[in-house]
Formats: sequence, structure tokens, C-alpha cells
Amino acid sequence: MVANTGLGAKGSARYSANSTPKQNISYHIKILKQAGLVTTRKVGQAKTVAIRKDVVDRYLPGLLSAL
Repeated sequence: MVANTGLGAKGSARYSANSTPKQNISYHIKILKQAGLVTTRKVGQAKTVAIRKDVVDRYLPGLLSAL
């Protein structure tokens, strides 16, 4: 299970992977990144994943505001 541990800077979310294998998370982040829906940034040994709100709103208007 992946648990949201709160919002980070600039709308990025911080997640902790409790029982989800890292390779599953990495695969899904890779697909989202290839689709242009998220950006990643390395901070020390961790990676920060941020949703590209402009892109999500363009293709799925109202989705993020409904969450």
C-alpha cells in the first residue's frame, strides 16, 4: 500500500511505500512521466514527484479540484 504522507513544496505529494514493491511504484511513475502528467526531481537520495496541474486540467478538467 502507498500512503500519502502530506503535500510537499509546489504541490508535490510525499508518499511512503509500505508494502508496495519499489519496482511497481517506479513503473507507474515512469508511465506518468512519459505521458507528461508528472515531473520528477531528485532531492538527496529521494525523488519528488509533482503533478503537472496544467496538463491534467487540459485533458481532465475539474479532476484535481474534485479530489
